[in-house]
Amino acid sequence: MFCRLRVRLLVVCAAAVLVATGLAQVATSPARAAATASGTDWPAYERNVGHSSGMFGDTAVTTGNAGSLRERWHYLVADSTKAGQPHRRLDASPTVVNGRIYIGSRTGMFYVFDTATGAVVWQKQLDYGSNTYCAAKGIVGTATVEPDPVTGVLTVYAPGAHFMYALAAATGAQKWKTAIGPNTTAGNGLYFNWSSPSVSGGHIYMGLAANCESHLIRGGVVSLNQHTGAVEHTYYAVPAGKVGASVWSSEAVGGASVFATTGNPDPAGSTIDDAYSIVRLTGSTMARQDKWTVPARQADDLDFGSSPTLFSAQVGGATTKLVTACNKNGVLYAWRRDQLAAGPVWSRQVSVSGSPTALGCMASPALDYQMHRLFVAANKTTIAGNVVPGGLRSIDPATGVVQWERGLPCMPVGSPTLNGQVVAVAMFGCPAGVTPTVELFDETTGNRLGSIPAPGSIFAQPVFAAGQLFVASEDGTLTAYGP
Repeated sequence: MFCRLRVRLLVVCAAAVLVATGLAQVATSPARAAATASGTDWPAYERNVGHSSGMFGDTAVTTGNAGSLRERWHYLVADSTKAGQPHRRLDASPTVVNGRIYIGSRTGMFYVFDTATGAVVWQKQLDYGSNTYCAAKGIVGTATVEPDPVTGVLTVYAPGAHFMYALAAATGAQKWKTAIGPNTTAGNGLYFNWSSPSVSGGHIYMGLAANCESHLIRGGVVSLNQHTGAVEHTYYAVPAGKVGASVWSSEAVGGASVFATTGNPDPAGSTIDDAYSIVRLTGSTMARQDKWTVPARQADDLDFGSSPTLFSAQVGGATTKLVTACNKNGVLYAWRRDQLAAGPVWSRQVSVSGSPTALGCMASPALDYQMHRLFVAANKTTIAGNVVPGGLRSIDPATGVVQWERGLPCMPVGSPTLNGQVVAVAMFGCPAGVTPTVELFDETTGNRLGSIPAPGSIFAQPVFAAGQLFVASEDGTLTAYGP
């Protein structure tokens, strides 16, 4: 299961809050907060509901200066203050809109920073989970910042451990709060928001997932009304009375369809149902329209931790809408969006199959639609005859053919990100004595451009926005780098 990785990664951080010299709390104006996202913003998980992970309006970081980026500022978030509260870690990715960074910590504290200075604009304590059945885990999902569909006011849709919050972007004032899963004591202990919200067409889509593998729940996807937070519809990946097939990943939205990847079934059960699968749902009703299932045994641990990425490519001489995702078996798959059951158009082995140490392929591919390339980062693999801890590959989206591949010094888990020139990939699981870094490569040639040392392992996706590269690490530090 995806949570098997995430639970195993819990660590204790104990240090004082560090703030860049001279930072002061600042305010924001309602007029600024009401504005929509600009071309240099990163308003959601993997930037948009298609999960492209690509920024093309911000040209500050280039192949010419990527090797000499310098730290602009850093901020170490506060540690836990209560018994049972998780320690500080930043596993959520930064969301950047209109000169503000929005990010949640494992402590459950949600922060908003000024992109230029790192000053705290506001902060708000959200729920951090329950220790009733499994260890409390705090916030791991990435917030979406979008205008309210009725009022037009810029709103933060922030996942806590069990609840989804709508907060005013200007002040943090709460508009509504909705439980993802049953709003009960048991629901708070058994369910956890591993995924990030996908906001589209007045709806918010969130995966239903178990807090830990020893206490499975009935997995699926829930849709909320974006304006009110009311639960609208629910898709379940297994029948009533069964558990398994949690959705740890985040949903992609294309037109009227929602695409979700699912976890493994109940290992003690007798049917797989919609586990190990990619499914296509109708966005308005959550009815399942199509699915494809990875060939796997009931007791295997070969679920999808990778969220779907949507793109188009020339297949058989025609422009074809495709969807791709990477499985823990180490295979990157691509399917026709309207013909999932027909099987993959192509597949590519990009890492060894998942195991307690290898973890297969967990990241979503990043898309450069201008250069017609997919970039996938995966774990232990063989490149040029050498076994390496991780690899980054540029792949032809039409055929799955590898255009270039480079070895990585550590195991990547988070998705790569790109800006039309540079692709960045963060290092997570490093061998003893190896410092975690963000590795930077030329998108076209694969040439390594530089390496940015990090103060801790990096699960979160690095983000190009507002003329900088923002990196959140597991020691609780958010850092801004720029030319």
